[in-house]
Amino acid sequence: MSIAARLGLAAVLLAGPAGCIEPWACTLQLEAGIALRVADEAGRPVAATVTIAEGDYVEIYGPDDGFDGLYHGADERAGTYEIEIIADGYQPVSYDGVEVEDDGCHVRTVELEVVMVATTTTPQP
Repeated sequence: MSIAARLGLAAVLLAGPAGCIEPWACTLQLEAGIALRVADEAGRPVAATVTIAEGDYVEIYGPDDGFDGLYHGADERAGTYEIEIIADGYQPVSYDGVEVEDDGCHVRTVELEVVMVATTTTPQP
């Protein structure tokens, strides 16, 4: 990349949101809009299927996608989301109206601590 191109990129990164008076520096780091920690009542990680949706936009993460019960989605995407978490042996959990806001450079990550409650099985006579 030429020096002129680098200076142009630096000017864009430092310009910040429209109307911003103070110096602003945006990073090139990708920020998740939603971060979930899925655990059982004892705090142990739970492998789950996580669906993050806004209208026609849908992300689905399977049990193998979350390391230690951690799931991330809606990367750099502001909006209002519905989230559903399903795991074998647990009651499903859902959230409606999860608002991810844009801060001018990235999104503000919404962090959710999801506690999965085990389903109880009733012995059949």
